[in-house]
Amino acid sequence: MLHRLMWSPVWDIAMRGVGLLWTGSVLYGSLSGLVGFIEKRHEVPSIVFTTAIAARVAVVFFVLLVFVLFVFRLRPLAKARGVGVRVVALAGTFLPTSLGLLPRYEDSALLNLASFTCLAIGNALAIYGFTYLSHSSSIMAEARRLVTNGPYRIMRHPVYAFEEIAVIGYALNYLWPSRVAAFALLILVSHAWCQLRRMRAEEDVLQAAFPEYGEYKQHTARLVPGIY
Repeated sequence: MLHRLMWSPVWDIAMRGVGLLWTGSVLYGSLSGLVGFIEKRHEVPSIVFTTAIAARVAVVFFVLLVFVLFVFRLRPLAKARGVGVRVVALAGTFLPTSLGLLPRYEDSALLNLASFTCLAIGNALAIYGFTYLSHSSSIMAEARRLVTNGPYRIMRHPVYAFEEIAVIGYALNYLWPSRVAAFALLILVSHAWCQLRRMRAEEDVLQAAFPEYGEYKQHTARLVPGIY
């Protein structure tokens, strides 16, 4: 019954709605944060301010792209079965936002600079990856079409790899004091575990939907070329 429900138009509309609500709220928060940070431009060193603006603009464009792709994505050809893979997918998507519940350490200009640099680079690269994934994007493990061009020529999950750079950047400002760092590291490790499980589920679905995926896997790395 659950499997039939997940293939119904109602389920598709509901999942698009959840994605749009989430990305819309994040987009609103990102824009508000960008405007608020610009108003405080005289309170931070110029190099930190410039890097922070680049990071926040990259976040805005990344979330805006995801918002648009939720509207125009293709219908899936195959989906992963079971509740567990869906819980893992949701956790992999939403866990990083829980870092914002922790008190942020803002007294280190160097740490802020490193954080904003990772955020800017990670989100800019994720935007690049999403332009190739395009209408095949999804939170859940689903197959829409097989993408093997662009960064997908050398790794099977470039968007996840690029997003992780941004997530690490986001977490940098929560690594002090030690009691906060313990929670931040727990969130990071849990997120990484969920993402790895998510990748395996997506590969299983893609293998079932596209027989040629097996050959593609033999010539590409999962995340880091030459290593993993």
